[in-house]
This record gives sequence, structure tokens and C-alpha cells, in this order.
Amino acid sequence: MLNAKKTRKSVGAALNAIDSYLAKRSGILFKAVLDHLRDVGEARSATELDEHFKRNFNVRRRFLRLRISGRSGASSERPPRPCSSRGEATS
Repeated sequence: MLNAKKTRKSVGAALNAIDSYLAKRSGILFKAVLDHLRDVGEARSATELDEHFKRNFNVRRRFLRLRISGRSGASSERPPRPCSSRGEATS
């Protein structure tokens, strides 16, 4: 893909390959995060996830930089704001 002509078909095929790769491996790729969320039993903010992985594994995942975007690249939205322990949306 890097040294080939970029066409809609080739880019689409590359994106489908990435989607397939992630779908097959998402359990492994996100296992630590999913295990942690299962253990705590409630949603955690990106800051809390960063701190947990930094404190316990000396790994900074940089959850604060995550963005959800559409394939077209035209839209980019932030994940929903986490709730406080009282169920209120944080600012």
C-alpha cells in the first residue's frame, strides 16, 4: 500500500484488512483495559485509565488522545463524557 497507487479500491481493501485484523484480535489488544473495567465494575474516565496503567504497569496508554472517527475522515467526535461516582456527567 505504501509504494502503490492509492485508489478507492486499494484503500478500501486496506481498511477492510485492518477492520478484520482488529475484529479478530480485539480481545487480545484491549484485554488489559477490559479486564480492569470488569474488575472495577463501572465506567472510568480516560484520566483514570491513564493513571491506573501508569501506576500499576508503568505504561501510559494516553487514553486522553483517543478519538472516534468515521472512515471518511470527515467526522471526528469525542467519546461520551464519563460520569462521576454519583452518576453526574463530568465537565
